[in-house]
Amino acid sequence: MKTPLRMAVVGVGRIGMFHAQHAQELVKVRGDRQLVALVDSFPDTAQRARVQLQPGQDGYIVTFDDVDTLVESGISDVAVIASRTCDHHRDAKTLVDAGMRVLLEKPLTDSLESASSFAAYLNGDHQRQRAVMLAFMRRFDPALLHAKSLLEQGSIGRLFKLVSILEDPAGPPDGHSSAGLLVDMAVHNADEIMWLTDRQRLTAVTGAGARFYNQMTSSVVEHYGREGLIDCRSFETRNYGRDVPVFITRFGTAYAAELDDFIDKCLKDQAFSVNHDDGLWALQIVTDGMRSQTTRAQATPVAWKPPS
Repeated sequence: MKTPLRMAVVGVGRIGMFHAQHAQELVKVRGDRQLVALVDSFPDTAQRARVQLQPGQDGYIVTFDDVDTLVESGISDVAVIASRTCDHHRDAKTLVDAGMRVLLEKPLTDSLESASSFAAYLNGDHQRQRAVMLAFMRRFDPALLHAKSLLEQGSIGRLFKLVSILEDPAGPPDGHSSAGLLVDMAVHNADEIMWLTDRQRLTAVTGAGARFYNQMTSSVVEHYGREGLIDCRSFETRNYGRDVPVFITRFGTAYAAELDDFIDKCLKDQAFSVNHDDGLWALQIVTDGMRSQTTRAQATPVAWKPPS
């Protein structure tokens, strides 16, 4: 693929703006990419984002109201999709059908049914099969990468229990569009567990819930063996110089590394390490857990198996 690679960000709400900022930061480090366009179904949102971002780069940023006009313009080679979850399917399919590769924010779509249909569509063609990278940024987090390395080295010992917790100090902002907190967020935990365990066989899932919230975050990894603490390592969180959501502070480095990996894979025409099948698998786990919770069943058999 030609350089510099022209990027668009689709959906410039809360997380989309950070993707755009990270894109600009990476442009300054590597000259093989540039941010050229912003897309949002709310034109005033796109314009405000452009005004905020334009001083951060030399090249002009163009705004569009939808992905169809973005495609018609021919201005972009790849895109980051951070639109509303209900728009993921349409936005991604439109761009993929236009021959673009996309980094798609989780979840894959807003329901297991539409996600299954979309994944089947992507898998029906070799080019489409390589077109979507799922934005599971935890796979690029330095602390979690260190933990995965310890697991792979066997220095922790035999894995018998893995606890993955996702808690924020406050709920989503007013107006946040979501298919539900578990579908929207717990897919991170499902993917994290499958990634850390190299997709060891999963047979059933159960769900339980309570209203807790977290008051602090930490990037400390402690490594224990039979004799106790072996190693304690601290990883820096991201300082943006302004008030940002706590998950952005915690995973800011991971978000930037994820975007860098996406662009690098596009430039080298390589397959993505995390794709739509991973997104479907995570959504299946969460959906089965929700079904167990609502029906008060002890466990729900997992009906879908990940590809080998």
